[in-house]
Amino acid sequence: MFKWDKINSKDKIILRKMLWENPKIILRNYSKEKLKQVFLEYYYLFDKKNLNFWKIILNIDEDEFIRKTEKSFRSNCKIWDY
Repeated sequence: MFKWDKINSKDKIILRKMLWENPKIILRNYSKEKLKQVFLEYYYLFDKKNLNFWKIILNIDEDEFIRKTEKSFRSNCKIWDY
C-alpha cells in the first residue's frame, strides 16, 4: 500500500505510515524507539501539525530535537523555516 514508487526501504515505508496511517496502528506495530529513529531522520518531511504530534507521542523534548536538527541544511535554511 505504501510502495507506490517501488521504494523498499523499511524506514521509508514506516515514514509513510507515520504520515498517512492511523497512529494507533503504527504504535501497535512498531516500537517507539524505531519510530523515534525514523522520525528524527526524516523530520523535515512532516508538516508542522504532524511534527508536533509525533514529538509529543514519542516523548522527544525540544532540546533533543534541536540537537538532532541544528546541523541540518533543512533546519537552518529560511526557505524551510516553519
